[in-house]
Amino acid sequence: MISPITRRLLRDWKRLAHTPAQTSYHVRPQEANVHLWHFVLTANDRTESETNEFCGSEIYGMFFVGGSDTEPVVLMRCFTPNACFPVNKTVSLSHLAPLLLGQGLSAFLEHLQRALEYADNSIAKESGTVNSGWHNAYFTNAAGTTGGVIINSQPVGNVDRFTRAWNRIMLREFKLQFPALYVQFAVTAQDRALVQQWAESNARREVPSPRPARFTFKDHSPATTLACDSDSHHSKRRKIAKP
Repeated sequence: MISPITRRLLRDWKRLAHTPAQTSYHVRPQEANVHLWHFVLTANDRTESETNEFCGSEIYGMFFVGGSDTEPVVLMRCFTPNACFPVNKTVSLSHLAPLLLGQGLSAFLEHLQRALEYADNSIAKESGTVNSGWHNAYFTNAAGTTGGVIINSQPVGNVDRFTRAWNRIMLREFKLQFPALYVQFAVTAQDRALVQQWAESNARREVPSPRPARFTFKDHSPATTLACDSDSHHSKRRKIAKP
């Protein structure tokens, strides 16, 4: 039996599919599993008229909705490096279950988007740094600039282009789930080099983790276990794709 919160999600998703397109977030359920949802958030989504450059991070992830009617469970995992949410780590958002049930999918995604925008804007305002969950690379905004990716204390690229390039190079599932978004950004040789530099820089310092390649979410329904892959099928590619 479908829970009230899942029923609300499906109803809102169908409504969003028939409304005029908006660009701040995109969402769709996993095929054959209505407990898992793919999403893309874009902070400060706009294009600079003079440079035709995208502004705002593009973050791809998944969230799980399960549990019981009285104790709903909401878990999220982001796959794109960013200044707000940890990468490839499960985050509990069960405290947002009342928001999801009461105000719906749009309010839930807008809440996450505001958190992403707040992180982006705070960096720009304070000209500080925020650790993205990677060992020696992070995002920063120097005064008077639109943002940068810092590796080994050296600015090497633009955050907005980096996140979009990462999604298209490293995340196979991004293209499968959001093909219309995929074609909106063309990866350049410079973008590919930046993604590879970031990945290699962190791989050299990555501490082996005991976490399994797959992680499971426990549910209280008759089917007690639902899986959300974090391996190459549903997460990032292990190697940089060739042009």
